[in-house]
Amino acid sequence: MAFTALGSTVLGDVSDTLEVDSLADKPYLHLESIVRGADTRVLMTFNADTDAHYSYRFEGNMGTDSNNVNKNNINPTYDTAPTVKFLVMDILNLVDQEKIGIGKYVDIGSAGVSNAPNTMLYVFKWIENDVIDKITFTNNDSGDYSANSSLNIFGSS
Repeated sequence: MAFTALGSTVLGDVSDTLEVDSLADKPYLHLESIVRGADTRVLMTFNADTDAHYSYRFEGNMGTDSNNVNKNNINPTYDTAPTVKFLVMDILNLVDQEKIGIGKYVDIGSAGVSNAPNTMLYVFKWIENDVIDKITFTNNDSGDYSANSSLNIFGSS
């Protein structure tokens, strides 16, 4: 399965939004993102849908899993404090089907070699049947996404 770039955004200044739109219709999506900025959270939505159409399950730092249903977004953020967060996701984007995905998250945690990074594994779904043509990360914490934060979307048939 060969992936091609569908869209990319790199912030040139601070913002509370990181977004890629006008995505080509592909059944498989791959997302890679580096979010820079302390006191930030990633709240992910598809196609500007902020209704309670999302459910997700996550496990933070290899601990107990948590189930979140009827949500207005997907929150793949373990800790808001670290200044660098890295996210990778794969999404099944079939027309006329609920969208499902799996993702991994890591941040630097506390500084220094004596502190391990934070990690989070998660699965999610979006109950709408439309193909995903827009992915938005929104920050609702006290900081801002910094310049050079990036969101890259790839697709495959």
